[in-house]
Amino acid sequence: MMRKGAIAVALLVATFSSRGLFEPPSIPYPATDAMEPQVRESIVSARKAVAENLGSGEAWGRLGMVFHAHYLETEAAPCYTEARELAPRDFRWPYLLARILRTRDPDRALVEIEEAARRSSEYAPILLLKAELLEARGDVENALTSYRQALSLDFGSAAAELGIGRLLLANGDLVESAKHLERAAELAPEAGAVHASLSQLYHRQRHEEQASEAGASARRLHPELDPRDPVLASVMEQAVSIAGLQSRAVEAERAGDSMRAEGLLRRAIEIRPDDTSLHYNLGNHLSRQGRIREAEDSYRRALTLDAGHVATLVNLGILVSQSGGLDEGKKLFEKALEREPAHPGALLGLGNVLASEGRLGSATRFFERALESDPNRPDVHYALARALAARGETAGAIEHFERALEGAPERGDIHLHLAALRRFRATPCFSRPTPPLPGVCQIKIRFLICIIPCLSVG
Repeated sequence: MMRKGAIAVALLVATFSSRGLFEPPSIPYPATDAMEPQVRESIVSARKAVAENLGSGEAWGRLGMVFHAHYLETEAAPCYTEARELAPRDFRWPYLLARILRTRDPDRALVEIEEAARRSSEYAPILLLKAELLEARGDVENALTSYRQALSLDFGSAAAELGIGRLLLANGDLVESAKHLERAAELAPEAGAVHASLSQLYHRQRHEEQASEAGASARRLHPELDPRDPVLASVMEQAVSIAGLQSRAVEAERAGDSMRAEGLLRRAIEIRPDDTSLHYNLGNHLSRQGRIREAEDSYRRALTLDAGHVATLVNLGILVSQSGGLDEGKKLFEKALEREPAHPGALLGLGNVLASEGRLGSATRFFERALESDPNRPDVHYALARALAARGETAGAIEHFERALEGAPERGDIHLHLAALRRFRATPCFSRPTPPLPGVCQIKIRFLICIIPCLSVG
């Protein structure tokens, strides 16, 4: 009987035969001098694990994931290739290799995704990526088949519904396309890509009002649709850069895990405590959780590091004004405008403070300046509409409520105010003073927490 050592040698020979007898694989090692220390340590640790066990597909794959998570795809590709050879039943490595190659070498990516599908017929993201690659090369029939197979494995896949709806729309099947695109919108209401396709569909159906609303939603929402993909998520778990930690925090919050999101942000702050943007981002996260006092503390810490950080000035101004500190809020907005005179968030915030003081004419001018900087912001149109309504300028108020609805069709309060003004304007006694809007006896400040919700990554 062959001893275990002899068996291991035989396996090693078989493993290395494609490269030449006993020729060891080269372990990628990018220049790390300019990298963040924790990233460098992660790479060194993963390389050491490979060097100690060259025949381990798992070790090679993990090194590939570390590279992949830090956008070192050139280094990740040979690691995934090695892992694929060493672990012939593991679908993860050809799948992740295909993801890396999807844009740089789509033909090879399709070969790799076919191999991943051969190894696992139950993982829906494999079929989604295969469908996308087939769609990109114009193979509509097979792309549709792959999208439908993915949907059969994951009935809640918005990505599969969107892909099917998009292809049916291109083929002119508007009825079936609508079923899939509207289902995708139910599953992923915050995905701009879904609303963009819906806008095209409604335009083709000559439903112009719906097309306009869907188009407005597509413009204001994040364009990407993130499919449920545990394998890709496990790659991102390897990200330890500051940017990577923040991206993981965003994903955790989207998934409803606010504690994990906060932990990742605080870990980033531990690594780089003097980074203004990190304290600002933590403040945004805390404010979205309703932890206003803690959010204020994070914003104030950010301002001790950079007293002129405009986004922090604006968001802190919102919080303190909402808590009744109108004088401090006004000073914060004014300081932000000293740095960026056309900043729409600062102009809106200052306009809201002035409106709360009854200075509607001045407030209106600030709202109008904000729209000059950003004509499509629904919150500014809404604020201007309320100020105009309070001044008795009904026609203008209706116009701006309508513009607000284009960008925020889900806002019930805008629908309510607009309906009230339209009813009032239609009555015979239209010449009398404009009545108070529903639920608003006089103009009161109504701030939206985190006017600037986007993260400042880096």
